[in-house]
Amino acid sequence: MQDDNLDMEFPFYEDEIPDDYDAIAYIVSKSMEPKIRNGNYLFIKNPPQIDYNTIVIFQVDGAN
Repeated sequence: MQDDNLDMEFPFYEDEIPDDYDAIAYIVSKSMEPKIRNGNYLFIKNPPQIDYNTIVIFQVDGAN
């Protein structure tokens, strides 16, 4: 399913895009509200370590 969306275009102005990110995620659920809302885009940076009390995204067997 994830590979099906590799051609997606994202509607951003250049000044809205961070200089350094590893991936973009489009949120399709309300399960993380109110912190992250349905329809939001996330610019993801893979950190060298994960700290306590932070929001993280995991990928297991190719699925988020």
